[in-house]
Order: sequence, then structure tokens, then C-alpha cells
Amino acid sequence: MDGFERVPGETPADLWMLYPIFKKEVYERRDEMLRIARFGSLVLLLVLALVYLLPRPRLKPSAKLTLSGGVGLFSLTMMYQIQVHRHRHDEAKRQLIQLERALGLFKESEEESSTYPRRWSEPTPDRIGPLLFGSLLMLTLLCWTALLSS
Repeated sequence: MDGFERVPGETPADLWMLYPIFKKEVYERRDEMLRIARFGSLVLLLVLALVYLLPRPRLKPSAKLTLSGGVGLFSLTMMYQIQVHRHRHDEAKRQLIQLERALGLFKESEEESSTYPRRWSEPTPDRIGPLLFGSLLMLTLLCWTALLSS
């Protein structure tokens, strides 16, 4: 095991101090991904509303392409930020599991009792990332369609 080693019969107090920090980090990173996606979705929905609700002046093709490029760049920026937080979330989750192992929260043999179920001892991929990317991508495509068809 890389990281923390469990000392039989003894749990360092430092590990117990680190535990809530990493636990909080896992939740905060996930919340940050959701916050970024919510902001990006609201901006893209606002663009859609403006395109369809405001009187449409005749835009030159170059202006349509410029606006579409801006929408694409904005979406890519939001997706990149989500990816950065997703990576940090995964790293914090792996570190938290190492801490939990070192603290003896998982059953290591059949005769030991554990605080956490064995299935929690391996990090699982967070499924929220692809869902957030997909929703931003769909909104981006709708914005492009609206901008280029106007």
C-alpha cells in the first residue's frame, strides 16, 4: 500500500486529524463540479433565450461564426474546469480510502469486524462527470443550431 501504513494496535493521531480534511475535500470538489456545470448551463440557456426571444437582426455569416465560436470556447472552458475538479476529486477520494485503511476502518480478515463495508475499500469512478459534460455539450449544440439558423 502506498501512502499510509497501518501500525497494528495503534492509530496515529495525525491520521485522525487528516481524515476530516480529506473527507471534506471529496465533497467540496464534487460540489464545485456541480456549481460550474450549473453556471455554464444557465449561461447557455440564457444565450438560447436571447436568440429566440429578442428580435433577430440579420447577422453576417462571420458574426454568426464568431458568436458560435464564443459559445464553444465558453463550453470548453466550463468542461475543462469540471475536469480539473473531477481529477482532484478522484485523487482526494483515493487518498481518503488510504487513510481509512490506515485507520483500520475496513475489515482485513474474516474474523475482524469493520466500520465500513468492504466494497468501499476501492475507489469507484464518479459518474457525474460524463453526465455534466453531456449536458453542457447538448446545450452547446442547441446554441449553435439556434445561432446558425437565425
